[in-house]
Amino acid sequence: VRGVRVEFPFRPYGSQVRLLEALIDALSAPGRHALLESPTGTGKTLCLLCGVLGWKNSSKVSSQSSLPPELASLPPSMHPLPSSPGSSRLVYMSRTHGQLTQVVRELRASSYKPRMAVLGSRQQLCIHPEVSKLRGSAQNAACSKLVGAQACGYYRNVMDHKHERKEVVEELMDIEDLCKHGTTHKVCPYYLSRDLSSDAEVVFMPYNYLTDPASRKSLLHLWKDSIVVIDEAHNMETICSDAASFDICSSDIAICVSEIDRCIAMRENPMEMSFADPPSVSELEILKHILLAFEKQLDTIELLGSPPSATRRGEFIFEVFNSAGVNMTNAPELCLMLGRAVSMLLEVQGSAMTTNPALKSFADAVEIVFKPSDLQNVSRLYRVFVSDEPENKKVSKAERNSLASFFPAARARRGRSLGYWCFSAGVTMRDILQQGVRNIVLASGTLSPMSSWSIEMEMKFEVVLENEHVISDEQIFAAVLRRGPRGTVLNSSYRNKDNKEMIHDLGNVIVNTCRIVPDGLLVFFPSYSALTNTIQEWQNVGIWDRIARHKHVFVEPRESANFKATVTAYTEQVDKQGSVGAILMAVCRGKMSEGIDFADRHGRAVIITGLPFPALLDPRVVLKRSYMDEVAGRQPKDSSTTVNGEKWYMQQAARAVNQAIGRVIRHKEDFGAILLCDERFAGWTRQPLLSRWVQGRIEVKDEFGPVTQQLANFFQKHK
Repeated sequence: VRGVRVEFPFRPYGSQVRLLEALIDALSAPGRHALLESPTGTGKTLCLLCGVLGWKNSSKVSSQSSLPPELASLPPSMHPLPSSPGSSRLVYMSRTHGQLTQVVRELRASSYKPRMAVLGSRQQLCIHPEVSKLRGSAQNAACSKLVGAQACGYYRNVMDHKHERKEVVEELMDIEDLCKHGTTHKVCPYYLSRDLSSDAEVVFMPYNYLTDPASRKSLLHLWKDSIVVIDEAHNMETICSDAASFDICSSDIAICVSEIDRCIAMRENPMEMSFADPPSVSELEILKHILLAFEKQLDTIELLGSPPSATRRGEFIFEVFNSAGVNMTNAPELCLMLGRAVSMLLEVQGSAMTTNPALKSFADAVEIVFKPSDLQNVSRLYRVFVSDEPENKKVSKAERNSLASFFPAARARRGRSLGYWCFSAGVTMRDILQQGVRNIVLASGTLSPMSSWSIEMEMKFEVVLENEHVISDEQIFAAVLRRGPRGTVLNSSYRNKDNKEMIHDLGNVIVNTCRIVPDGLLVFFPSYSALTNTIQEWQNVGIWDRIARHKHVFVEPRESANFKATVTAYTEQVDKQGSVGAILMAVCRGKMSEGIDFADRHGRAVIITGLPFPALLDPRVVLKRSYMDEVAGRQPKDSSTTVNGEKWYMQQAARAVNQAIGRVIRHKEDFGAILLCDERFAGWTRQPLLSRWVQGRIEVKDEFGPVTQQLANFFQKHK
């Protein structure tokens, strides 16, 4: 492929060759970054792994052949020349460890056996009988304390475990394998994985290890000259922006003050702790004064409108912190003091703390505000939003009492909430690129629409690919339905949220589709409120019972604790002998719409019931649209890549739809149907909003009747 030998487990399809070509094109020079969309089922993960490793091997051979004869026989570490491109480490990231386990499985299926490591948190990897029971900062502190005192036998065995490394490397172990290996050999999987990463050719990790500033800093040895592949990257714009943002409420400040008082009490009773460098009482009093002054400043900000709020440009955050005595000069020292106070708390009360100390979050906020590299761009990239503290914020009775005791005004009003929001993913991406990364590859099955990525990430993508699917046209039926069985126009816009005639005819679409589609049927709603209200109306008029007569019905739960059980129950019902199948009602942008594999019988059709726009009046959405309008205003008027607020808003809905559609075709032998049940989707067929593999196959249907016959014929053909 482009002169590079790539070992592939089988003869690649055309779409796989195109993906490999695009990837190797990007790797041809440092600083060439790629945006690669290839639908689920096209072998994207295997292509990314084999393509990078093949390129690395090819580069090593080229570099070796160019050496003088007297050096060629020496190991690479002894070459008195700059490292070759082939020595670049592959850092492969995905959203979850479950997805990374699948990636490791793909690597095992290839002929490549690189030195590799999988990085995880202590929560996932700790096998110490006591420390493994802790969570968050408490677990990290307990681990660090034992390691520092050389009191953890599992950690000590890491350095004595060199002779066992061959087994770990050769077996290409994922997180579960590492834990089993650690338990068997009494060696710490957490520190073993980090030790292995130092000379690994491939390192796997969740992508929050890259976007989170503290995690990124702890892994500095990995970034220089590395090839960073971010798989399932469709949410990276939001994740990068969130990593440079924070929200802080009056109740958070009250908890911080309460934690400072606990530290003062501990200082006055030194017998309670053995912490080596505790902050002095005077330092703790300074911290308390800063926190109280910060809250006082929040209270002076005038809120207008209904609901009351105030919006300022980013530089206003300096006014808030300066009024509390925090500035660019003393912010680093303040963070150190806060860090020592946090360590002090965890030293004495760590095992009793179920959440991270609030002081840690305040310290993180200070670091975000006073980060030197962003100071020149704060006004352009950030907004400050102040409002009343959300009524649904989870605050314990003790914390609420603390709030009232520290801030008497709180008895008469709700607390305040301050959001310092970054609206450019480029803030985080610039930090990543400054680590010396060689290439960045963003890959996903659903990156479309593609036009806004370069603007959002504030980086140039020299290589962009919208790949075709490996399936044939006969394996998919795709249609936009303008009307329901009774002729009612299908349009789930806000103005129709109480249109019972439309809601009923949408229900008739579902009933008729249930009769035709075999096995599993997925139905996605624009929001949880749309899902709840529609189901309630269907139950009131008997449509729900008509659906249930054809298929067993499952509904996506809001609570994460019930998610896995719902998926399991749905798939088991579909697989049950003699089953009529099942229908799963879910939400675009919900957990069901991404990362879940509804292959074959589990997802024979997907129905999208409306356009899943972000909440129009959500303050963050309002400000993002305004920000994108400002960005567009700075672009040339004839620029084809300009994305204003309205276009951004539409693209967010499109990405959510494309993600939900991606549940239905999961491999080259799969087949299924896609029904977009809203007349507004007809306009999407004329714009590059839907993924390319769907765009060319979808038809707009004005009447419902002929669709049922076409749908029946489609599934009869695949029977």
